Amino acid sequence: MTNPNPFEVSILVPADQYTVAPGGKLEIGVLLSNQGSLPEQVRIGVEGVPLVWVSAEQQVVLLQPGEQSQTILTVQPPASPNERSGRYNLRFLATSVIDPAQSVQAQVTLTAAGFEVRAAWAS
Repeated sequence: MTNPNPFEVSILVPADQYTVAPGGKLEIGVLLSNQGSLPEQVRIGVEGVPLVWVSAEQQVVLLQPGEQSQTILTVQPPASPNERSGRYNLRFLATSVIDPAQSVQAQVTLTAAGFEVRAAWAS
């Protein structure tokens, strides 16, 4: 049996790798598109890092047929002493509000890296 209302939303992220310093802030523009013939309401989510690291400009986006919408996701890993440097595989999700079983995703790699600067002292 075919779905009478196929989920035809896509999600696009400009790059597949990002780097941010612990305590820093990274803003990522996510482009959502509705190629379907019906309006779609989608919830924006991120998996792969602690939820407190991520905030969304819009948590839920309404897309009319043929419409595109950009939303900004902000990633802020904690600074010292709670610093958690490392590489994280993130999934940006756009999930149907009406039918949560329908979703699309974009995967990116986030590197949270601290940088050490050595001071050169003149004698």
